[in-house]
Amino acid sequence: MMDIVKRLTVLILVAFVAASCGFDEPAHSDYFVVTFLPDMPALTQEGNRALHNAVNEAGRHRPNFIAVSGASPGPGPTPALTQQRLDAITKAFVGDGVNAALMRIELAQYGATAYAERKDGFIIRLAYGTMP
Repeated sequence: MMDIVKRLTVLILVAFVAASCGFDEPAHSDYFVVTFLPDMPALTQEGNRALHNAVNEAGRHRPNFIAVSGASPGPGPTPALTQQRLDAITKAFVGDGVNAALMRIELAQYGATAYAERKDGFIIRLAYGTMP
């Protein structure tokens, strides 16, 4: 009888731990807007705070993936400044122990005017749970 109680206790404990680890966690995302100084690879004060918050959140609660969305002026190679900014974002996550394989870079192409309006900002999405 005591053996059954022990097994049942262990089973309940395992189920509790599994539930708290995010199995069957509803799909959701956290978003952070990271901004850079115009025409520079340096973050704005707000951008630095947003990146710091995103990195801390990803370190505390491992996301399924991290999407970094930004603007591109059109087809062709990624502009050098955009690449420097993406490298800075990736370095912040990897430097805090986040697996680089979780990173997904998503650059959308825009015309000249729309690109100029969007080029200094990136949206970081931390995706959690089972995605449909």
